[in-house]
Amino acid sequence: MMRRIFGALILLGAWGTVSFAQASAPPTAQQPAKSAATAAKNDYGSGDNWLCRPGRQDACAVDLATTVVSAKGKLTAETWAADPNAPIDFFYVYPTVSRDAGGNSDMIPGPEEKGVIREQFARFASKCRRYAPMYRQATLTALRAAAIGIPVGFLGAIYLAEFGGKTVPMLIRYTADLLNGVPSIVIGIFAWTVIVVPMHHFSAWAGGFALSLMMIPIGLRATEQFLRSVPTSLREASLALGASKTRTVISVVVPAAKQGILT
Repeated sequence: MMRRIFGALILLGAWGTVSFAQASAPPTAQQPAKSAATAAKNDYGSGDNWLCRPGRQDACAVDLATTVVSAKGKLTAETWAADPNAPIDFFYVYPTVSRDAGGNSDMIPGPEEKGVIREQFARFASKCRRYAPMYRQATLTALRAAAIGIPVGFLGAIYLAEFGGKTVPMLIRYTADLLNGVPSIVIGIFAWTVIVVPMHHFSAWAGGFALSLMMIPIGLRATEQFLRSVPTSLREASLALGASKTRTVISVVVPAAKQGILT
């Protein structure tokens, strides 16, 4: 039961992070055009919103001829060709690969989408008619922000609400409130200094780290308030039955506050 609860917390938290990351991403030169594209509803009647569709030259129209190496070291050329009369329609939803800025990808095929099509899907054309629609998936930046921000915010809130004393929790709350008021450009510069400069190149880790810094104080303070709203009588009843403090938090407090945390 508790595994399902924590699984739901993580999944819904990741969904919230995607929305938060999309709203909080620092502005870029391409953002106005992307915002306009995001506002428009996907029209799958248009070929521009498909990576692959039968009867055209697109991401699936790649040369998949290969060389087979036998156990004895013999090399054999293996040709490959798509079947234009394949009897099966095959729809493919590609995994999370987008490196676009923000929480959701745009509808413009990038090298990462085309690469995963080539590696995982294009070869099926020898037996199937291929269909691969573009969609606004969560980006790697948003997932990395969720991987950092959700555990830190959630566990930090449990510490503040259930285990903290006076001095350390006060400092943590002050730091979280202070961080919540820091402009996003300052957080971006900090992430650039910590991640980009040592690595000597830009990466999705830098964006994920910056977005997680903006997410942590919000998740921390909101989750703490929901945990504190659980009646003390529930904690006392659990302790009176012999449950430990940790067991009480896991089995009683968090499930009682899950509705608020999830919303």
